[in-house]
Amino acid sequence: MRVYADNVLADGQTAAVLQVSDDCSRYDLALRAAPSENGEDVWNTVVWAGSRYGFPARFLSDNGTAFSGARRGWVSALEENLRALGIQPITSSVAHPQTCGKNERAHQRVLKWLARQPLPETLQELQTLLDTYRKAYNDRRNQVLD
Repeated sequence: MRVYADNVLADGQTAAVLQVSDDCSRYDLALRAAPSENGEDVWNTVVWAGSRYGFPARFLSDNGTAFSGARRGWVSALEENLRALGIQPITSSVAHPQTCGKNERAHQRVLKWLARQPLPETLQELQTLLDTYRKAYNDRRNQVLD
């Protein structure tokens, strides 16, 4: 999972785009708009994806504070919640972008697409754009795989 904060809505508010992808198929499991990168919204995004597609045995994320405290000497809410479900949280290596390279490209693609759209006024408008993108992306990937 990776979050891109600092996306700005038309009224100047910031928004975060939270994305969960399947590492093997690259299927976009969740693409959610949130007011910021925070533990509660990250967990809600993971639950949203897991309730629709099932929960994985392991969950890879980057080292952002909403995802992992392992390298800082504490446990994040995400790590705690994942372990409570029997899911092993793992994080990408520091200064080793190849670990999450597929995810980084997927995020760049979303952001480039968003940059070509009208600036959303609200989080709900941003979510509507993300839903449109996610459906088109997953449909196109399914066609390629069929």
